[in-house]
Amino acid sequence: MTFDWSKVQIEHVMPQSWQQHWPLPGGVTPEDRKECLQGIGNLTLVSQALNPSLSNSAWVGDDQKDGKREALNKHAIMHMNRRLLDQFNAGWSEETIAARASMLFEDAILIWPR
Repeated sequence: MTFDWSKVQIEHVMPQSWQQHWPLPGGVTPEDRKECLQGIGNLTLVSQALNPSLSNSAWVGDDQKDGKREALNKHAIMHMNRRLLDQFNAGWSEETIAARASMLFEDAILIWPR
């Protein structure tokens, strides 16, 4: 299978418009969430744009609609997305975003040592 790198787009795992499907957990402020949304741990690459209606969905959908996890799974051609889905299957939150950011930075250090 060939991969068209010109079609790669950045996607927010937890969407920028989170209010409807991503309630704030206790102890997390809207300001905390805003800071977290733009961090490397919440960003991924997808091979094509996700449907905008899926883009702001909950992590796991209901019977009538796919969630963000299911949508990413459909676009998980790249190893980094398969790893994201495998390691953070249970949910997506500020804590998992921070954990993924640490993992990505550890990977970067291995790939590009000083």
